[in-house]
Amino acid sequence: AAPVLYWDSARPAGFSGYLEAHIEQGPRLEAANASLGVVTAVVGLRQMRVSFLGRQDHAGGCEMPERADAALAAMRYASGLDAALRRVCDAPEACDGAVWTFPDLTGFVSHSTIPGEANLTLQFRAPTEAPMEEIERLARSHCEADRSALGLPPLSHARPVRCTIVHERPPVRAAPMDDEMRSCVEAAARIAAPSAGAGAAGTLAMPSRAVHDASPVATRMPAAMLFVPSVGGVSHSFDEHTHDKDLALGARAFVGAAAGIVLQQCAATPPELGRVSTVIPA
Repeated sequence: AAPVLYWDSARPAGFSGYLEAHIEQGPRLEAANASLGVVTAVVGLRQMRVSFLGRQDHAGGCEMPERADAALAAMRYASGLDAALRRVCDAPEACDGAVWTFPDLTGFVSHSTIPGEANLTLQFRAPTEAPMEEIERLARSHCEADRSALGLPPLSHARPVRCTIVHERPPVRAAPMDDEMRSCVEAAARIAAPSAGAGAAGTLAMPSRAVHDASPVATRMPAAMLFVPSVGGVSHSFDEHTHDKDLALGARAFVGAAAGIVLQQCAATPPELGRVSTVIPA
């Protein structure tokens, strides 16, 4: 990441804005054959803890009709909620590209023990608030409501298992990028990476699927972001890589965007922006 703040004594907060460059941490730029991404918004994030309370017992001595298996209830919950979300979000635009995951299932004591308690961590993200509201509504209804009234099977076909759901961390709100600053990034990106012909996008407007520093900063001042591609979409891995040519293009666009902000010439592609962006050779 390469954040830059610009001081402006004429503004009440003192700063003109915040500009951040980052690797994409996803596959969209590479899939579009684009060298630079202009971020439209940084996703919001909600993380919830879903707990299931059954009865711990011996896996051999307790017969199936007598069980209150919390782990099985958790798996049924996750499977049912995932199916419901896929029906609601059957097209990317239906839920604004929302994503969700169940990264944690705990509660096992031993292979010979029926879990009496199990917990899921449900995390979901979207570049606007409405999809996250809908996902949270579905998550709560699948846990707290009468499942039979929803046309869902019970969490346990034997003895009942109780389900509760709470926020595990404070929600992070989706953060749209500033229109004026984004126009600077778009202008500089077009100069640094014009389309190379058929099949080449040059630049791509896109939301950030990861949360970045620009997200909380955007609540205090104008903010914008620029992405360079991640090879194979891989991130948070020793295989993470970005080609040198894309890093050079990103650096040129970053400098050009910064110049546009300082010169307050973000609405177009002035000659000055092109000249400044050539400070870093291709």
